[in-house]
Amino acid sequence: MAGIGKTTLAKKLFQDPSIVSCYSRHVFVTIGPKYRLADILEDILTQLNNLDIDEVILLMKGAELLVELKRMVFKSLRFLRYLIVLDDLWDVELYFDLTEFFQDDNNGSRVLLTTRTEEVGYCASMWRDYNLRFLDKKESWELLRHKVFDEEEPCSYELEKAGKKIAENCEGLPLTIITVANILSKADKTIEYWNEVADDKQNSVYKDAYDQMSKVLYPSYDYLEQYLKAFFLYLGTFPQNYSVYGYQMINLCSAEGFLNPRPIHYSDPTVTFENNSQRRTRLSPSFMLLVPV
Repeated sequence: MAGIGKTTLAKKLFQDPSIVSCYSRHVFVTIGPKYRLADILEDILTQLNNLDIDEVILLMKGAELLVELKRMVFKSLRFLRYLIVLDDLWDVELYFDLTEFFQDDNNGSRVLLTTRTEEVGYCASMWRDYNLRFLDKKESWELLRHKVFDEEEPCSYELEKAGKKIAENCEGLPLTIITVANILSKADKTIEYWNEVADDKQNSVYKDAYDQMSKVLYPSYDYLEQYLKAFFLYLGTFPQNYSVYGYQMINLCSAEGFLNPRPIHYSDPTVTFENNSQRRTRLSPSFMLLVPV
């Protein structure tokens, strides 16, 4: 799930003095769905203050460069106690490629990774994983209030009442709450305006927020296989917060040609959607994993 706070939490841990002081080397790499392994390795070496990296890039190209970068990362980390954050990792193969450079010297080094994909999460789940949840109503309001009002700025009872409803309309997703709060902070803080926003989930405030969030959310859609994109768009035909049983959804999608035509009659909450090649994809949670090395 995009916008649930994985990167924010990872950065907070990475910048915590009590954590930073435990390691001699610190690396934070943001990856994303589209990447070049060489670029990732160069970023790691740059943050490790490897003085030879520029010369190597000038002298070598292609496969030769990649081999040398791998060797340099391995050598630069050897026998050191390090903390490495791999943020927004999507690819299982890349996970295995990168972790082979982070050797186990039994000295307390750690690799922290965040991912939107269930596949990467399960590959690393032999270690410690943390599945982030949505915020509850109280947490949602506290975040909205913190982003809209200064510490010394008062918030009247009437604004708080409307604000709690606005926060609830954001459905517990931190990115939505922060984006809506940013829009509200630039507008007049009148009771009339806030009540208007609170009472209408189709208000322009939410629409503007979703437009601003699209850059963050779109990669999750773009990463889907083509048949799943059609299925995802099909979900837009249902009203918001509409309840439907898993077996009913499978039969509907089969009738539309998204899935196998064979009807299915079960309601397993972890139901898996299959296409003709029998590849399976589930709607995935978001993971943070701490890998001891």
